[in-house]
Amino acid sequence: MKKEWGIVLAVVLVFAAIAVAFATIPELRNSVVPAKARSIEEAQEIELTLVYEGEKTEGVGSVQSFAITDDYFVIAGRPKGSAEEGGERDNQLILISRDGKDVTRDHITAGTVYQLGHANGMTYNPDRGEIVVVGIRDEQGNCSRAVKIDAKTLSQISTERMPCFGSGISYNDRFNYYMIRSGKMLYRVGDLPGSVDDMYKLDTEFTVQDIGYHNGYTYLCNWVSDGDVARAKQLKLEQNQNVIYKVDASGTIAGAFIIRSPLLELESIDFANNEAYVLMNGVGDKSAYFYIYRVLFDDADLR
Repeated sequence: MKKEWGIVLAVVLVFAAIAVAFATIPELRNSVVPAKARSIEEAQEIELTLVYEGEKTEGVGSVQSFAITDDYFVIAGRPKGSAEEGGERDNQLILISRDGKDVTRDHITAGTVYQLGHANGMTYNPDRGEIVVVGIRDEQGNCSRAVKIDAKTLSQISTERMPCFGSGISYNDRFNYYMIRSGKMLYRVGDLPGSVDDMYKLDTEFTVQDIGYHNGYTYLCNWVSDGDVARAKQLKLEQNQNVIYKVDASGTIAGAFIIRSPLLELESIDFANNEAYVLMNGVGDKSAYFYIYRVLFDDADLR
């Protein structure tokens, strides 16, 4: 009898441990972990519809990231060149209205610049009315700084130290934390400045770009660059095609989506009104332009 009670107690403790995990890790109790993680080999092809096409502002060599606020698509641009050549100083913001008009000069004085470094990632925190940008280098040259911008006045508020390097960022407005992408790692951070609460290793491919959050999932942008061509050919992909990964709250890949056309550089993804939007840089003969597209996900892909 004692042995049987011991078995029962062990089972109860196992279930209790599982319950604690689901209670303490945000969204595990609200998301469904798929039976099998999705890989690039299983990726679905997905289409886009154009929202905005525009010429880059004078002094902007490339657009790097964006966030959707209550009023605009807020886009971070950086000058041409490397960090040593001045390509990570005196950034500009571009504002595109939600109905597809450039309204930058209506709200930002000509000549206004920001210190956003490479500006690899951007997100909007509606709870604090702040836009957060990552990709700013510290004294050692590491991208371990974040800049906060007031979403209404569009003035730069502060520069904060991050607990990890940052190549992409999203804000979870449901549980009030940030996800920060750093190469093939994803970090959960409660605040900036702050500490790492959890981390996940990502099984993704191709050049790492920005991320976005929606309804319990983090969406990761990846671009097939010239350095990715050999691997891309194995998967029947071309240079300047793009991949979006969907990752659940446990760091498991729950979906992968290929953008075959247009042949542009995918930079950033964000969500509004249950719709997904991406920011893309023009390449080749389109390098003077940038684009915003709506991603035609199925409703099931946004759950």
